[in-house]
Amino acid sequence: MGSYKFVSIALSLMISFVTTSAYTHYRLPTSIKPDHYNLKIVSYLEESKNFTFNGLVSIQFDVLEDTSNITLHLRNLTVEESRIELYSTGDDGENFTFCLRNIDKVPDLDYFIIQLCEDLHSGQKYNLTLRFSGTLNDELNGYYRSSYVNGRNETTWLSVTQFEPTYARSAFPCFDEPNYKANFTIWLGHHKSLKALSNMPVETQIPLDDVEDFVWSIFKESLVMSTYLVAFSINDFESIESKHNDSDVIFLTWCRPDCYGRCLYAAKIAPDILRFYEVMFDIPFPLTKVDQIAVPDFSQNAMENWGLITYYEAILLTKTNGSSIGSEEKLMIAITVAHELAHQWFGNLVTMEWWNDIWLNEGFATYISTLGVGSLYPDLPWYAFDTYDNFKEFFIADAEPSSHAISKNKCNSSEIMQSFDAIAYRKGAAVLRMTHKSMGPDWFFAGVCGYLNKHKYANAEQDDLWQSFREAFLKSSSSLKPPTDIKTIMDSWTLQAGYPLLQVKRNYETGVVEISQKRFLAHDVNQTKPEENSNQCWWIPLSYTTAAELDFNSTEAKVWLECDLQSGSSSLSLNPPNGVAPTDWIIFNIQMVGVYRVSYDHQNWRLLAATLNSELFENIHVINRMQILEDIYAVAKQGEQSYELYFEILEYLQREQETWPWEPAVVGLKELSAILAPFPLVSKYLNKFMRYIIEPYYHHIGGLNDAVDMSEIHSQLIMIACLLETEHCVQTALNYFEQWKSIFNTTEINALSSELKVIVFCTAVRFGPVDNWDFLWQQYVESREEEMLLGLGCSASETVLRRFVKNYLDLTNGSENGTHDVFYYIFRSVTGVKIIRENFIDAITNSTAMTDVNTLLLCSFNLVLPNDLNTFEDLINLNPDYFKDYEEMVEYTRSTINSKVQWIEHNLEVIKSYLHKRLTQMGILENNVDDNNS
Repeated sequence: MGSYKFVSIALSLMISFVTTSAYTHYRLPTSIKPDHYNLKIVSYLEESKNFTFNGLVSIQFDVLEDTSNITLHLRNLTVEESRIELYSTGDDGENFTFCLRNIDKVPDLDYFIIQLCEDLHSGQKYNLTLRFSGTLNDELNGYYRSSYVNGRNETTWLSVTQFEPTYARSAFPCFDEPNYKANFTIWLGHHKSLKALSNMPVETQIPLDDVEDFVWSIFKESLVMSTYLVAFSINDFESIESKHNDSDVIFLTWCRPDCYGRCLYAAKIAPDILRFYEVMFDIPFPLTKVDQIAVPDFSQNAMENWGLITYYEAILLTKTNGSSIGSEEKLMIAITVAHELAHQWFGNLVTMEWWNDIWLNEGFATYISTLGVGSLYPDLPWYAFDTYDNFKEFFIADAEPSSHAISKNKCNSSEIMQSFDAIAYRKGAAVLRMTHKSMGPDWFFAGVCGYLNKHKYANAEQDDLWQSFREAFLKSSSSLKPPTDIKTIMDSWTLQAGYPLLQVKRNYETGVVEISQKRFLAHDVNQTKPEENSNQCWWIPLSYTTAAELDFNSTEAKVWLECDLQSGSSSLSLNPPNGVAPTDWIIFNIQMVGVYRVSYDHQNWRLLAATLNSELFENIHVINRMQILEDIYAVAKQGEQSYELYFEILEYLQREQETWPWEPAVVGLKELSAILAPFPLVSKYLNKFMRYIIEPYYHHIGGLNDAVDMSEIHSQLIMIACLLETEHCVQTALNYFEQWKSIFNTTEINALSSELKVIVFCTAVRFGPVDNWDFLWQQYVESREEEMLLGLGCSASETVLRRFVKNYLDLTNGSENGTHDVFYYIFRSVTGVKIIRENFIDAITNSTAMTDVNTLLLCSFNLVLPNDLNTFEDLINLNPDYFKDYEEMVEYTRSTINSKVQWIEHNLEVIKSYLHKRLTQMGILENNVDDNNS
C-alpha cells in the first residue's frame, strides 16, 4: 500500500446529537463495503492507568451506491470527532478530502453516522480515519481485562477480546456485521515485558514513540474475515509448541506460567484434529499458525477466532499436570477443541450471511466436532455420546409451544444473543447428522465440500447449502436419493419449530404398519389450542428393523414419510418386504438417526419390554435401548402410553451394564422422584423400585470409590444409590467423612474430585449425626467451597434446614445473592420447598433480600399439590409490581405448576397401584404394608 498524506478536517458542527431522522433499521445500509482496516491499539494494564486503551482505525472502503453518509457501529468508545479524516485517492494519486457536516448517533443500535457535505460516489474507494479511546472493562466481552494470582501472591493482569456476536464495536469503530468481511492489519502497543497475540503472526516489533518501555507488535495482514473473528491479547503467558507431521501449521498453546503442565493435553490433540479436518474437507487450513490461549475469566467455553482461539481456562486445562488425565476429562477438552477447530471452516472460512443462520456455524461445528473426536478415539463408544448429548439438550426446549425454528425468519439486533441456544447448536447438529446418516456419506460430504469451496472467504445462507446438496445429488450414483427436492425436505426441519412424534400402529393379522406423525408437545394432553400445530409435518427418513432382522447397522432411509405442509397431511401404510411376525417387535429410528420420537401401539411396546427383560436384551442396539427409555418416558408423561408400561421397560436396567441407557433413565427417575416426593407412600415405593434396578449397576462400576474415574452419569447414579440408602454407598461415604474429620489438615479430602466431595458431604449430612452438619458448616465458613453448600442442603431435618437458611443469610448479611443461593441449595427436597413456601413472599418483598424473580419462580416448579396453584396465584396477585417484568416466566411457571397438578390427578394412583403390585411380586414389599396416607 502506498503512503498517503493525512489531512485533519475540522467539523463544521462540533456538537454530536441524536436526530429523529437518523437511520434506524437494525441492519447497516448496503451502500458501503469495507475492504481493509488498519487498526492500532495501545493497552494500559497498569491499575494506575485505570485499565484504558486508545487507538486509531483507518478503514478503506468501496462505495456501492451513491451516499451522503457513512453509518458504522460504535459502543462505549470516545471518538475525537474534531479529528475525523475522510479522503479518496484519484487516478493520478492525488488525495481528495471531504467535508463532514455533522454526527448522528443512534444508541439503541450503536450507530455512529457521519453526515457528509457531498455524496460519495459509487465505484470509488475512500479512507476513513477515527481516533478513539475506551476502558478495558470487566464484563467479559469486547476488549476486557482478566487476571490471575501468580506464585508470589500478586495479581497479574492481562487483556483479551471476545467479539462475538456484536462486541467488536466496543473495541474499535467498525462495520460490525458478519457479511462485512475485510482484511485487517493490526498494531498492538504494550509494555515490552509482555507478549502480544492476534489473529496473524507478528511481523516485526518496534519502539512506541512517546511511551517509555512500550513497543508496537505489528502483525501480518489477515485473511478476509468478519469483525467478530478479530482477536488480540496482551499477557505474560508461556506457550507450548506442537505440530502434526503432515502439516506446516504451528500450534502454540498459551497459559499462565504456573499452569504450563496442564496445557499439554490440549496442545497434543489440536494438530491431529486440524489435520483430520484438512483431509476430510480436502481444503487446507489457510493460516500458518494457531494460538490457543487459556483465559482465567471467559464468558463462553471458547471462541473460534481465526488464528487465535480463546478458551475459558477451566475448559482447556487438565485438573492436574502430566499424563494422569481421566477419560471423561479428556473427552470434555477434546470436544471443545474439536468444536473450535471445526469453526475454522464453518464460520471462519464460510460465514453465515446474518445471525438468523447462526446454526450454519454452530450446528456444523457441533456435529463435525463429533467426527473430530471420533478420529482421536476410534475405540470409544463416541456415537452414543454424540447422539444423546445433542438430543437431550434440545428435546425439552423444542417440545414447548414457545420454541423457535433453527433458522429464524428474521433476527433483529436485540434477538441476536438469543439465537445462540440449544436449537442452533444441538438441533442443528442433529439435523445434519440425520441428513448424513440417513442419505449416505458420499453425497453428504460432496455437498459440504462443494458448499465450502463455493463460498470460501465469503458469506452464505442455508439455501446455499441446500443448493450444494442438490448439485451433489445430481452427480451421485447413490440409490438413496430423496423423494423430492432437498430444499423442500430440509426447510421442513429448519424453518419450523418443534419435531415430530412418529405414531406406529401395527395390524398383527395383515402385517401392515400404519405410520402417521404430529408435532410432539410436552403437555399435549393439556393443550388448549391444538389447532395451532395441526398443520405441522416433516419429511422424515424412516429406518427400521425387526426382531427377525436385527439389522442395527443400516441407518439409511428405507422409506420416507412425506409431508404436505399446506394441509399438514402425512401418513403411510408400510408393508415391510420381509414382513413382521405377530410375535416380533419392530423398531423405528435406527441408532436415533432421525430427529423424532416414536410411539408404538401397546402390543409392540409389550414385545419390546419382553425382549429387554430377557437374556436377549443386547440384541437391541445400545443407542436404541437408550432411545426406547427416552421415548417411553416422554410419551407416558404426555399421556400417550401408560406408566405401567414405562416401569415394565425400566425394570430391564437391573441387567444393563452399558453406561448410555442410564442417561435417559436417570433424567426420568429424578423428575419422577421430585414430583412424587410430597406423597410419602408412593415415594417410598418408587425409592424401593429405583434401588432394585440401580444397585446391580452401582456394584458393577465399583460403587463409591475415590480410585474410580468418575463420569457425570456415574456420579449421578452413585449419588442416587447413596440417597436410596444402599448400604455400601452410605457406609463408604460416612467412612470418608470420618477420615476427613479426624485430620486437622483437610488436604486428603481435597484430593477427591468435586463429584465425590458432593456425594460424601451430602450422604454424611443426610444419614450421619447432626454433628456432621455442624462440622461441615464450620468448614464452609472458612473455605467457601460450593461442594460443601450442596452437602449442607441435603439434610432431611426441617430444624437443620431452617438453621441453614438463617446461618447463611447471617453470613451473607441478607444479601440478594445470599437468599438466591440458599433457596437454590434447599429447593430440591420436600422440606426445603416447605421452607421456601413460607419465605417466598418475604424474600421478594424484603428490599434487602433476593430480587432474582426467575430463581424464585424456578423454586416454585416443585409445587405440585392442588392448592399450590392457588398459592402461586395469590403470590402473583398480591405482588404485581415485583412480577410485572417477568410475565413470560410467570406464565411458564403457572403452566408448569398446572400441568404437574393435573399429572398428579391422572397418574398418582396408577403409579402407586402398579409399584405396590410389582414390588409385592418381587418380594421386596410385603402384602400387609399400610397403603394409607399417600
